[in-house]
Amino acid sequence: MRLRVRLADVSPIGRGHEPPVWRPTRLNVRYQPAVRLAELVLQGISVEHRAGDITVSGFLLDMARVFEDFVTVALREVLKASGGYCALQGLPLPGRGSGDPDRARLRPLHR
Repeated sequence: MRLRVRLADVSPIGRGHEPPVWRPTRLNVRYQPAVRLAELVLQGISVEHRAGDITVSGFLLDMARVFEDFVTVALREVLKASGGYCALQGLPLPGRGSGDPDRARLRPLHR
């Protein structure tokens, strides 16, 4: 509740609108790296690995895992209608153990 009161004057930025201007101060020093990264994201600017005037803390996404999770969730939604289920890798199926014998393996049909 306290956070909701503190953020009462905050509104989302619409697509194509400029983010509000902010000024670094001693009061917001803890948030400056996050706000600077948010500015880059909102402006659609990418981070390059070379010398320049912008310093960021790097982060890495396992795009294979992101894709697998996306496909798993999409399959789960489709299979739900027919009583099927699809689980993320490494997670047990509902009502079953977490060992390999309990995993369902899907293979394409060979014709």
